Amino acid sequence: MALQTAAYLSGKIDNVVFYKRAGTYIARSVPLEIRQTAATKIRSRNFGTVASIGIILRSLLIPSLPFPKDKRMQSKFSGAFAQWFKLSDLQSLQP
Repeated sequence: MALQTAAYLSGKIDNVVFYKRAGTYIARSVPLEIRQTAATKIRSRNFGTVASIGIILRSLLIPSLPFPKDKRMQSKFSGAFAQWFKLSDLQSLQP
């Protein structure tokens, strides 16, 4: 990881990503190509589904949640759905 000192960029140029983290501008390289296994693709799709469900349910439960913007709670909420999805086949779940 490199620190940016003169010019402050944000974004991606080829395989170098420039961003700001904790008030410091940083540059790092990323692989040109990312290979995903079939299991990784399935997990990625499931994560997107879980995240969407979590957002919808949290928005419906806002009146009942004491701290709706709490990131830790949001992660645990989505994590509970992820655990449930591990035990169930997504195609067999009712809408």
